Amino acid sequence: MLERLTGAPTVVVALIALTLGVTAYLNTSSVHRDAERRKVAHRQFILADRDGDGRLGRDEAAAVYRGEMAGLDFDRDGVLSRGEFIGLRESWAKYHATDRWKAIQAGREALFAAVDRDRDGRVTAGEYVGHSLDHAFTAMDTDGDGKVSRSEYMVAFGAR
Repeated sequence: MLERLTGAPTVVVALIALTLGVTAYLNTSSVHRDAERRKVAHRQFILADRDGDGRLGRDEAAAVYRGEMAGLDFDRDGVLSRGEFIGLRESWAKYHATDRWKAIQAGREALFAAVDRDRDGRVTAGEYVGHSLDHAFTAMDTDGDGKVSRSEYMVAFGAR
């Protein structure tokens, strides 16, 4: 009996079954992630749409961006240092020495330089919100009406 279970045909069948099971899991997982992304984006939109009109105005978006900045301001001093903005933590460096991580960090360095309009090495709330409105909000407002609809928001976050 043991010889039958360890024979080549049985091993091949087991590997095929395992492969199909893993593939099914990964596909289910991907579908689940997409559904979760849609739910999260929809929830974020509803919370941001304070007047409930189904569209985000610049003032509502500015409130969201102020909240984002507060979340990045770890020392709660009202400005973002380069490290806070970029997300550099010396304790993380040994874990993130990959080329991909280095590319992400380089991109965040460039973004910090763009957001820090007065070049003082710190990002104020005005700089952060202004840059976000000028770039992110404007990019989401694909029809140019000055408001971001739910569908524009969902497309922007890849959660159609």
